[in-house]
Amino acid sequence: MKLVDWGTPLPVAAGMGYEMDDMFPYNAGIMLMNIPYLRKTNAAFVEWILSQENGLYFEGYGPLDQGAYNQYYEMEIKGHPISKDFNAKPYQEFRPNARIVHLHGPKPNHYLDWLLDGKCQFGGICEAGYIHAFCEYMLDYSTHAKEWDVAAALRMLCTKGRGLVQARLQWAALKHTQA
Repeated sequence: MKLVDWGTPLPVAAGMGYEMDDMFPYNAGIMLMNIPYLRKTNAAFVEWILSQENGLYFEGYGPLDQGAYNQYYEMEIKGHPISKDFNAKPYQEFRPNARIVHLHGPKPNHYLDWLLDGKCQFGGICEAGYIHAFCEYMLDYSTHAKEWDVAAALRMLCTKGRGLVQARLQWAALKHTQA
């Protein structure tokens, strides 16, 4: 991947992607940072953060580093989100040209738990991921993580049981035959 792949113009301070909805404030999970600019503004940024009396929650901007970047650099970043190809999320429509898949919220083990018992600590995001793009992204990822049992189980569930009920039944049958 090259810098030019991110598109132009490059961000003045930092490029961030959308959170759940296509609106500001943005999510700091994937960032393209203009390091020379951030170095120049770092002392003022840190001083500003330490002067806040908000417990590191930035009302209207979000918590912790994400809220701080959104609020302090709002003029530089608002209206300039990074491409969704660099911030593809499993619970949104599949992006065939995705360069970075952001496991925003549930991680692979959470999706596996949801497939097995129907419970997801992230509300409906696991189901949305399964319906939209999680399996497509997981199938690609699992080719790079062949030794990881969670990836192997998800690969099996995503290829042999595309329907939710079918996937759960296949996994239960497999576990029963191995016992």
